[in-house]
Amino acid sequence: WQLLDITWSRGYVNNRDQYVKRFSGMFFFTPPGLFAETHWPLDPMWQLLENPVSKAEFYETRKPATRNRFDFNDSIEAYLRLGPLEREYMDLVHYHSNDPLNPIYTEGCDHFVYNRAATLFNRALLYFDDYIDYARTLKGKEIGLKEVRKCIRLLEEPRRNLEQGLKFAAGKQFYHDDVKSQFEQMVQSSSKRLADVNEYLRSYRKMEVSLK
Repeated sequence: WQLLDITWSRGYVNNRDQYVKRFSGMFFFTPPGLFAETHWPLDPMWQLLENPVSKAEFYETRKPATRNRFDFNDSIEAYLRLGPLEREYMDLVHYHSNDPLNPIYTEGCDHFVYNRAATLFNRALLYFDDYIDYARTLKGKEIGLKEVRKCIRLLEEPRRNLEQGLKFAAGKQFYHDDVKSQFEQMVQSSSKRLADVNEYLRSYRKMEVSLK
């Protein structure tokens, strides 16, 4: 990994507040220790330093306090193994740990988790409505193998989205009690809905076997 700042390499603003276009290679592949004197990333692992600079140390131009060695390479490798959504969530967690007094990141973490899970749960509801609409058309009719298999296909989509939502929701930390309470209620109702969908699927699969 290398550090660079294309904008700062392009020019500078002089003491008369005028932009001066003048290329400089100073901020191309700059040594991390030197780069940290003028740049403070929200995620400390991107300082590429074994002893990253805190926000207070950066703004007060103090040398970093002695602390345990930070293996930024391991942190980056673990981060890159995550999926896109988990990375986005981990960004916010890291920002909060690096700047704990800033409420933007705790609110961002909570709302990111809530909204992502809610998207999957709501999608499951829409797919389940498709099943309900189709099941109503079968009321009072003789059901054959074709209809049973279609019901199974229609139920597999809400099941998949509910499982994904519950998997994503598992073990997530919340910083605000009001969001946490709403989230737990949503997870509880979605868990019950998944149990109902699985029960429907078991029934239809038994019918499928008997009709073969």
